[in-house]
Parts: sequence; structure tokens; C-alpha cells
Amino acid sequence: MNILKKICVKNLFFIIFSLLILNALPFTVLAEELTTALTAPIVTAVPTSDSQISLTWSSSTGAVGAVTYGIYKDSSTTTVATTFGNEFNDVGLTASTNYRYVVVASDEAGGRATSTEVSATTLSSATTLIAPVVTATSTSPNQIDLNWTAATGGSGTITYGIFKDGGTQSIATTTELNFGDASLLPATSHSYVIVATDDIGNRATSTVVSATTSPFTAPVLTAIPVSSNRIDLSWSSTTEAVTAVTYSIYRNNSTSSITTTVDNNYSDIGLTPSTTYSYRVVAADEAGNRATSTEVTATTLNGTSTIGLTKPIVTSIPVSATQINLTWSSSTQGVGDISYGIYRNGSTSTTATTFGNEFNDVGLATSTTYRYLVVATDTAGNRATSTEVTATTLGAETPSLTKPIVTATSTSPTQINLTWSSSTQAVGKVTYGIYRNSSTSTIATTFGNEFNDVGLSASTTYKYIVVATDEAANKATSSEVSATTKSATSTIILSAPKNLNAIPLFQVRLNWSSSTATNTLVAGYKVYRNDLQIATTTLTTYLDTGLNPSTNYTYKIAAFDAAGNISDFAIINVTTQGHANG
Repeated sequence: MNILKKICVKNLFFIIFSLLILNALPFTVLAEELTTALTAPIVTAVPTSDSQISLTWSSSTGAVGAVTYGIYKDSSTTTVATTFGNEFNDVGLTASTNYRYVVVASDEAGGRATSTEVSATTLSSATTLIAPVVTATSTSPNQIDLNWTAATGGSGTITYGIFKDGGTQSIATTTELNFGDASLLPATSHSYVIVATDDIGNRATSTVVSATTSPFTAPVLTAIPVSSNRIDLSWSSTTEAVTAVTYSIYRNNSTSSITTTVDNNYSDIGLTPSTTYSYRVVAADEAGNRATSTEVTATTLNGTSTIGLTKPIVTSIPVSATQINLTWSSSTQGVGDISYGIYRNGSTSTTATTFGNEFNDVGLATSTTYRYLVVATDTAGNRATSTEVTATTLGAETPSLTKPIVTATSTSPTQINLTWSSSTQAVGKVTYGIYRNSSTSTIATTFGNEFNDVGLSASTTYKYIVVATDEAANKATSSEVSATTKSATSTIILSAPKNLNAIPLFQVRLNWSSSTATNTLVAGYKVYRNDLQIATTTLTTYLDTGLNPSTNYTYKIAAFDAAGNISDFAIINVTTQGHANG
């Protein structure tokens, strides 16, 4: 029993001694043991408007249980928000104001880790995006053209999404200020809104506009006398109708038609010699749409003419983007020499007259359909009209390859910089050939979207076109642009941005020092990733998101002024982090 008492006393003494030792340890030591494993979040702050700053941060690792993040602003001891996520949008801020932030990570064991303080300045109210003003105009039974003013304010390049008839998906996106909505039905109404979006996600939506396509086009009528008692009529098809089309022929202002047909020609016979007749053709579809041709007249030949002259048989062949060749058989049973008059697109005037059997119609529009009649006339005045034929000129280029849109900017007395949009819908890679001053030889060829033409003369205007070519040899030629080199006495100097550095995570934060300028002012900075421009900004920082993990990227930053002068590049290579854990 005494032994048992001794053991209990010893154990009690040990417990009391241990508690005294533990109570003597500083609290900070225990706290340090709890928190040393929790890593501090790395925070990025980006102004997205004149009243909002977006915060993102890396996940804290080494935590016990779930991690919450408290956001503190401007040294306040009270959080503005607490979240389990990795982002927070601070809204309702004042324009052009600097705000400071820290993010404190906390785990379930009471561990805490505080980020380094970051700051960001809200955009000025001038950068708020102002919606475009839109007009909608029906230009044909199949098309409505949209035009709008440029959205003002915003940051960087502005794109425009076209939304139709209340839809939530855009039917097209463009950086231009116009769009043609084609392949529409005649006599239908459509509504549109244009949504402008800038590089940092600001959006501005236009008011709704609407337009109604016209019913369909009136037929173009031609009347040609072929004998003393016959006039041949032909007309263009009304192809835009809602349903099948019939054509009613009216003569001499009568309210009753002389016939109705689905064809595009009619021979009016049994007429009086040397008499003038007037005609109009009314097209109608099953939906009740109607379109009336312009009235035309023709005079029958005199009564001594014969009717034995045979019609020429015509063939039309498109040979280029601007030329259609016509050939025809010789008319027989005529009196004396026979001449041939060529009529195009329903005109009552000849395009040409010849004694031969061929005619090359040149100077035509690309990818356009033309209609032709050939009228044979003999010495006695007898006439014979061919059946109408059509042909469509070839396309100047493969329609799928879009033209580059080129900008030429004079940067010094000896240099002009060219940039252009990428040609899309290509087969394989696209190369760009640069042509200067109407030369047939390129001054350079590149896979990129820019070229600096150096060694030029001061105060001299140069013209350029850029020709895109894909691997299938499809070509697309830009519109011609021009620029004039600066005067030799007004050299403008822009220094490259300095101190370019990057913070690579799963996104890349770029920071740099302001460029200096001589005889000009810095208007902003162009940001390039892997030689492609991805942003324009007036700030000296840029956050590039949506990147691949463990990937190397090359960034270039160049300053520019309001006249388009561009500095040399500041260049940095960055490798993003690998995939995040858990």
C-alpha cells in the first residue's frame, strides 16, 4: 500500500511539473509552430473600370483543413470580404483613386499567413465605355446593312458583337463600324443591338434598331422588234420572292394582262407594222408581293420586211474576274450583210455591234452575274433575237481568305511602320508579302503582322499593299494605304519602356517603368505575346491570363504616341508555373 502511494505521488508531481513548464512557454512559440507551414497568398490587383478593382491570389499551401481568405483594404483592421475562393471584385470605388490591399489566409488550426500589400488605381471616368449609336438600313430584299459610331472611352481595342432579334448569341463580331446581314427573306423585319467590348471587359450596349427588307426587285424589261408584226419581250428574274413567281404582261396601259407566264420571255405577235407599243411586266408571288417593271416601248418593222432571219445561238463563258466572252452562231436567211448587236442586263442600248460572231465584254465587276441578248439585223431591217444567256465573272480571290487590314504609320524621317490584321479562314499558314509604290516585287515577306520600312527619304509619301497567301495558294490583297515620312527637322524620339519585370504564376503580371519622349507625348503601351499584339494600355502594368501551365512566353512592350510613333521594344521571357496542387 505504501508503494502504491509513492507511485501516485510521483506521477502527480510529474504532471504538475509538466503543466508548469508548458505554461512558462511563450504563446508566440506555439503560434509559430502552428503557422509556419501555411504559405502566404500572392496577390494581384487589376483595375477593371472607374469603380472596380479585381483581386486574384494564389492558394495557400501547408494548411490544416480548409483555408479562408480575408481581404483588408487601406490598412483597415476590418475585412471587406471573406471567401474560400481565390478572387474578389471590389466594387463601388471612386474613379482615379489608389487602393491598397492585403489578403490574410487562415486555416482550421488557427494558422494565419498574410500577403504582401498590393495596390491599384481605378480607371478614370473617361475610360468608361460609351455605347455606339446604330442605324439599320435595308439595302436589298436579302440584306440589311448596319452602321454605327465608334464606342468612346474604354481601354485598348474595342470589338463589336452583333445581336439579332433578341438572341443571346452574337451573329458576328468585328472591329469595323459596319456589318451587312445577308441571306434574309424579303419583306421581313429584324431587330439588332450592338455590344461594344474593350480589352478589359467593359461592355456598352446600343439601343435596339430595326429594319424591314424590301419585298423583291422589279423585273428589268427589254422589248425588241423582230418583224413587222412581232415584238420580243424578255426580263430579269425576280429571285428574292417568298414563293414561286409569275409574270403578267401588260400592253399599251391596259389594265388587263395579255398573258401570264412563269418564263422570262414572251413574243407578242399579230401586231401592226410600223407601230409603237408600250409594255410593262408585273412580278407576283404566292404571298401577294408584287413588283412592276419600268415601262418600255418598241416599234414594229415596216410591212415590207421578211421574217426569215434565224436567231443566233449564243454561248457566254467567264474567263476572268472582269471578263466574259460571247460567241454565237451566224443568222441565216437574211437580206445582205448581217450585223449583231449585243445587249447587256436588259439595256435598250447596245453594248457593242459587230459583223463577227464573238465579243469579249471586259471591265466587269468581280463575282457578278450578267445577262446578254444578241440581236441579228440584216440590210432590209429584219431582226432576230437570241435567247437570253447569263454568266458570272470569276472571283478575284478565294472568298474564304479574308483581306488583311493595314495601317501605315510614319515614325521618323526615314521609317514607316506597317501593321495589319491576320487573314482568317486560310488553308495552313499564311505569309504576307509587302509591296511598295505599286511595284510588282515584294520588299519583304513575313509570317507576322508587322513590318518596319526603313531607309526612306524624309517628307516623302509611300504607298503600300499587303498580300496574304496561304498554303493552298489562295490570295487576299489589302486595300492600299499610304504614309508620309516625317520632316528631317522634327525628329521624334520615344524610349523603350524600362525595368520590365514579370510575376509568373498561372497568369503573368508584367510591370515596367514609363518611357520618355522627345518632341511628343507617350499615349500608351502596346503589349505583345509571342510577337502578337494582345493589348494596348495607358498603364505601366498588365495582367495576362488564360495561359498554359509550365509554358514559356516571350513578351514585348513598346511605347507609342498619338501620331502612331512606336518605340523600341522591352523584351522579357517568362515561364508559367505548373499545375496547381489539389
